[in-house]
Amino acid sequence: GSFIIALFSVLADQFVSVFQHENALQRLFSQNATQKQKRRVYLNLAVFLLLLLASALWLIPRNAIEEKPLVVATKPSSEQYILGEILSLLLEKHHIPIKRAFGIGGGTMNIHPALIRGDFDLYVEYTGTAWVNTLKNPLTQKVDFETIKKRYEKEFNLLWVGLLGFNNTYSLAISKGDAQKYAIETFSDLALHSPNFDFGAEFDFFEREDAFKGLVKAYRFHFRSLHEMDINLRYKSFESHKINALDVFTTDAQIKELDLKVLKDDKGFFPNYQAGIVMRKEIIKKYPEALEILEKLDSKINDEKMQDLNYQVEALKKSPQIVAKDFLESLGL
Repeated sequence: GSFIIALFSVLADQFVSVFQHENALQRLFSQNATQKQKRRVYLNLAVFLLLLLASALWLIPRNAIEEKPLVVATKPSSEQYILGEILSLLLEKHHIPIKRAFGIGGGTMNIHPALIRGDFDLYVEYTGTAWVNTLKNPLTQKVDFETIKKRYEKEFNLLWVGLLGFNNTYSLAISKGDAQKYAIETFSDLALHSPNFDFGAEFDFFEREDAFKGLVKAYRFHFRSLHEMDINLRYKSFESHKINALDVFTTDAQIKELDLKVLKDDKGFFPNYQAGIVMRKEIIKKYPEALEILEKLDSKINDEKMQDLNYQVEALKKSPQIVAKDFLESLGL
């Protein structure tokens, strides 16, 4: 690049000197130039324009490649905003330019096709969503991460960069006081004592075969009462003692806020929703260091840590960027 610029400067000086020599430019316009002068001017003009074109072809695409940022996408949730900032800040720290496309409506349904088109470059996905929604496997089949990785690369030219370490799946929760009172650790334990519990969940949880209907068949729950409600009212109903058992996502901020006991799904009814980074394979060509940088996050966030990060944003009202920055600093990243 610097060689081209230096050569351009030298030839530009030469070009100007040609015009100055014996008033060649003035003679050319007044049609008094000799054939020798005309050839000399035209030749230098051709060389100058050719060099100008070569410089444009050399410099413009090069700058475009170097300056085009990677686009990090997220789904519209606090957890995804935090994870998006973790990816973005970590890559930016290593001088990789980033554009944030956070809060994409429709989640996987819109992000996955956009990733394939090249509109986005990377995002955090969940294995259960990839297994069922993207790869169209039945829920009855156990989620197999190795199969997910192979099929994503083969069918979509996308890479899974390990797993972050937490599993944001469905579970059931009760108060720690009730857990201690009835010695409840698992779903099976809760089933034995279910006549002592009023269970609440969102509307569609009760309607789905892969949720309450299937759960009752697997564990034989006989709750004292059932309460269908809006998903955002579950925790408020628990606080007001309308219910004392509910469905949760294992990284919900309210688990920490209400100090709930998350029970173990001892029969493995719910599929795993392990979080991992999905990225376009073409990124490696542009930024070969990106893969190694992102692999530093492998297994660094467990369920409790993700709960805490969500709690900081949702309950303490910190910004996702600040929470992500503090988290990376705690890891020395």
